[in-house]
Amino acid sequence: MQIPAIKVTQNQRELFLVSLKVKDIIKLSRVDLWGAEKVDNEQGYQRAPESRHIFEIANYVTRQDALLPTTILLNSRKPLGFMESSDASPVGTVNLKPADILWTVDGQHRIAGIRHAVEEGGRSELGEMSLAVVISSGLDRNEEMNQFFTINETQKGV
Repeated sequence: MQIPAIKVTQNQRELFLVSLKVKDIIKLSRVDLWGAEKVDNEQGYQRAPESRHIFEIANYVTRQDALLPTTILLNSRKPLGFMESSDASPVGTVNLKPADILWTVDGQHRIAGIRHAVEEGGRSELGEMSLAVVISSGLDRNEEMNQFFTINETQKGV
């Protein structure tokens, strides 16, 4: 799947700003859950999503005026290829394969809520909705975990 992207480089790390359909996010994304069975015997770093929060989001996204304008942060633990549209342009495409996994760093409740609305709530049309997504490329699991903690420990409530 060729996805139009804008490449941003921060501290020699590549980030890609993309628009992904909910159905593709559902297929490609995974959460590194704490307490889940692990093949590599490493503990996950995210708690299981809260049912109440999932239902609230599922109800919200079915409203006519619903907007989810903030980005979801996903990470490809393997580096992603980027094809520039012209020399030295930050605009181009990222290639994602169906077997690729994008690890959810921030946005697991939004994804779970929309998934619930699509799969349990019979709102399959929401699978065509696009969301703003930032994909970090090639962060290892520890770097991904550090980003998760940084985002969740430093943001302030309203």
